[in-house]
Amino acid sequence: MINEERIASALEAAPAVTLPPDFTARVMSNLPVRAALPRARTNFGRTALSGSLVLLFCALLGAFLLNSQHGSLAATLVEWTSLVQLAGVTLWLSLRSRELHS
Repeated sequence: MINEERIASALEAAPAVTLPPDFTARVMSNLPVRAALPRARTNFGRTALSGSLVLLFCALLGAFLLNSQHGSLAATLVEWTSLVQLAGVTLWLSLRSRELHS
């Protein structure tokens, strides 16, 4: 029983960890110097946005034409969904351009 208590107390005791004051400087001096990589500016977001807007306008036009001829519920839902998405993109772009110009 006494051995178990000694083992348990030895396992629960946290070791004292000490680092020399110049430890960080020595580790940093051993690391290789990393050159900054040049990053080319890409326009993937702008391209995706343009493609999405074209798709959105096509869906809106198709839904409008379908709705004007048949008056179906599906065409109405597509039309309203497209209008809401278009309003959201317009709001996002206007706020973003306002941020960039401020």
